[in-house]
Parts: sequence; C-alpha cells; structure tokens
Amino acid sequence: MSIVSWKTGRVVKVPTSNVQITYDSSPKNARSECVVAVNPLNSNHVVCASKRFRAETPPDVTRPEPESYEFQIAPLWSEDGGFTWHEAELQRKSDWANTTDPALAWDTQGNVYLLVLPLGPAPALDFLGVAIYRSTDGGKTWGAPNHIHLGAGDDKGWMTTDASTGRVYAAWDDTQAGAFLGFARTVGLQWKGPGSPPGQAGGHVPNVIDSFSPTLSVTDDGTLWIFWIAGTTVKYVTSGDGGGNFTGPQPAAVGITPLSTLNIGGQDGWPEFPGTTFRVETFPTSCAVGNAVIVAWTDAREKHGDQTVARIYYRRYVPGQGWVGDASGQTLLKGGALPDPAGHAFHPQLATASDGTIGCGFYELSLKGQGGKPLIDVVLATPRLGKPLLPLDPFPQPGLLSQRTLVTDSPWDPAIDAPWAHGDKNVTFIGDYFGVCAAGLGWDLVWTDTRTGIQELFFSRVEIEVFVLDIPDAAVEILFGVTQDGGGIVITPGGHPVPIPPRGPVREALIASMIGQLAKRMARGEPRAAIERVTKELIAAGGLRRS
Repeated sequence: MSIVSWKTGRVVKVPTSNVQITYDSSPKNARSECVVAVNPLNSNHVVCASKRFRAETPPDVTRPEPESYEFQIAPLWSEDGGFTWHEAELQRKSDWANTTDPALAWDTQGNVYLLVLPLGPAPALDFLGVAIYRSTDGGKTWGAPNHIHLGAGDDKGWMTTDASTGRVYAAWDDTQAGAFLGFARTVGLQWKGPGSPPGQAGGHVPNVIDSFSPTLSVTDDGTLWIFWIAGTTVKYVTSGDGGGNFTGPQPAAVGITPLSTLNIGGQDGWPEFPGTTFRVETFPTSCAVGNAVIVAWTDAREKHGDQTVARIYYRRYVPGQGWVGDASGQTLLKGGALPDPAGHAFHPQLATASDGTIGCGFYELSLKGQGGKPLIDVVLATPRLGKPLLPLDPFPQPGLLSQRTLVTDSPWDPAIDAPWAHGDKNVTFIGDYFGVCAAGLGWDLVWTDTRTGIQELFFSRVEIEVFVLDIPDAAVEILFGVTQDGGGIVITPGGHPVPIPPRGPVREALIASMIGQLAKRMARGEPRAAIERVTKELIAAGGLRRS
C-alpha cells in the first residue's frame, strides 16, 4: 500500500462533546485559573491544575464561602487523552494557608513540573515565594514541594521547556523591592538561576525593572524568549545559552492599550467589562514556530460605536527580518475568527501544534441566549488549513487566524458561583487565564465553566483533521507524495507520471489510481471490462480513513 495524507481544512473536537473534569457538590469549591500540559512522549497523558476554592480553617461564619477568597492548587491527570480524569493531592508546608498561580511543564523524560505560589491566610494573602512540585508518574503522585525561592513579593509565575535539551525554565515577577524578573532553570535535578556558573534559583534577569506577568517560549535553535507587559509596552529578553546570560530588555510592541489603562466598567480599581463584575487584565502569551516567535495580548484600542471592545493583538519576530508589522501590534484574528462586533475577545493563549500550525484559544464574551445575558464561549482560532502535511506548511502568517472552532458546547455565565476577588463583593473572579497547550496535531483546552451551577473545569481536545488514502501499490506508485500547494506526482505501472493538482487530493489520487489500473488492463486487451473491474477493485482494495 502507498499512502497519501492531507488536511481536510477542518479542525474537530475529540471527543465531540465537552468533558467535565471536576465534580464538586458544593459551590464553596469553585475552580478557576487553570493550566494544562500534555506529555510530549505520550499525548494520552494529560495533566491540568487550577485553583480550588475552600472553606477557611477555622471557618468564619460572617464570611460565607467562597467569598473569603481562600484556595489551594489542585492538579488532575488523565491517561486516556482527556476522556476520564482523576484528582491528585499536593503536600504543603504548615504555613502555606493558600497556594495560587499554577503553571505546568513536561521535560523530555516524561516528568511533569507544577509551579505554585504559596501564600499566607486571607485577607492579606502574603506571598511566600515560589515552589515547584515534580511528578514522575504522569501527575498521579507528586513529590514534596521544592521551595526554590523565598520571596515576599513573588507573583505571576510561568514555565516552558526546551524540547531539544529537556531543560525546564520558570520566570515570575519579584515585586518585593521593585518589579524585577525572577528566573530559574533545571540543571540536572536542581533548580538554578541565571549566570555562568548558575546562581541561586530566583536570581534576577539583569536590567529588568518593570516586569509584569512573564511568558516564555523556546525556538528551535534553543533561544529562550521571555516577554512581559511594562505599562503600554511589551518587552522581552532572550538567552542563547540556556538561561546563563540574557540580552538587555527590548520592546516587542510599543503603544499598546492594556485593559488596565481604561478600567472599562470597573469598580474598586479593577478593569471589568460592562455588564459584568469579574476582574480582567492584559497578560501576554507567546509561542514559537521554528525559529520565529509570536507574542499576543488583550488590547482595548478598538471601539464598536462608542463602546470599547477587547481584541487580541500580536507582534511577530522573524529571523532575518526582525519584528514585522505595525510597531504597536495588529489584530491577530480576522474573518470568521473575529468575535461579535460588540463582544470581547480576551485571555488569549497561544500554542503551536506539531506541524507548526498556530492555535489561539480565547474567551469570547457577548450577549447570548434569551434576554441577552453576557455569557462566555471558549473559541480556538487557527489559520485556514487544507494543505498537505508533507512537506510541512511554512510559518502561517499571523493576522490570518480566520478559522473559528467553537469549543464550548454552550456558553457559560461568569456571574454564577463566582468567588469574590479578595473578599470584595463588587469584584468577582473567573481566573486570570485558562489552559491551552499543544497536543500533537492539535490542542488541548481546559476552562472554567458554570453550566452545572458550580464553577467546574471542562476539557476538549481539538485536532487538525487528517485523512489518509491507502492506494494499492499495484495501482500507483507515489513519487513524492503531495506538494505544499496540494499538487504532486504519481507514477503508473507503465512508468507514466500523472500529476495530482491542488484542487482535491482525494479525487485526483483516485483518478490517478484508476489510470494506472486502466493502462495495465487495456494493455492486456481488456478494453470493455476494464473500467467496471478497476472501479470495483479500487473500492475493495483502496481505503479512505481518518488518521
């Protein structure tokens, strides 16, 4: 058998319906601010984590839960690609009344790391540093926490992995005496900071004094990129030696409009969308494709009538060209991927599938359903697909993410079971981000959802649909598969080349197979029965299947 593989131009949900991950009987155990990561060695192994709100200990009868804003990070794991989930427990130090801000990363040996920020009790929620958990069995059990940095101002941590070396990187804001960028990396089984030789974990990246919410990516050449928001600028540093030395900070985008500059509809200093009470801010997200890198963020520069609307903007770096496009960024979504004109696209999360296709998951808030309530859908935006898998597609042009996949089966209400942020009844909480990661030829998404009446976690895997055509070798020889524009060449048994034009590899490959069979049979003097026999044999011997 010879095989031709091609993208159909669609992305599909697997399974077709959303999977509920958590089942809490009490609204006191609301779940939000989630992350997800897939084992690069086995895409069936998936781990996620989120805040799990809890009752105070001892309980305060004057502050009904979850209004007291008490929570612990709770990880969950799946070994069947996200169909079924199991919760794991974490060891905690005695003074860790709360833990927050989860981040996940797998190394290349099948170990998974979970970063959390330990906190003191509410309402102060004093920061107690950065801790890393490690699991060697796919998230089923976790070792004791490694308190890699003790700092009273550590906030907003994130992690990533260098696929070529297996090294895991972590970065966070160190706000104890400014807005520094704390950094750590694995050196063997130890966590170390920047410098050559490595310093202590949590050492500051030099010359960064305005860090807010870093995001990390590693390009194919091993370059580590760290981006953060600095007021109305997206800044970055890079390291080409595995986190030993860093370039000075540079702007990736200038003159952006973060949500915090407008405080749209907000109370008590938090930005909120009109008609809602949940807090929302601008945080960066990034991904690499080959040696190129893209950074995106929620931007509030656009208007619909006289109403400010949130949109996703981006900037892209291309080797040999530098930063391309408008210096303040440009919209990442277009066409069918755009939200409702009066709606808001926010909390973007970028991830790159194994074939180099960018996916951007985001929350979309708009008036939906009867009565026009402000509800949220989870959406995945991708480029227009449909090209063959081999050779690999070139880096898809950002700004052309025009294909929309509605991930949620139904929109959810952010007002249901929403904890009070820091105990303030005027400001609720649905998480500052949600989980999106690459999962082979697709993406995994985990999000907060209230369809059950309680803030729970739901999951969906969205894959690039690929069909495989099995063609009998006796009928046709594939010379070089299909080319990037959908065309290609097959060779009949008689040695004659037959082109496969880009208008449709299924039909054209079948036609080519029929030509080969017809040529062979007609050479044997069977002109009258040739067509009927070839058709029957192709149906019987050739297979069309979804990969």
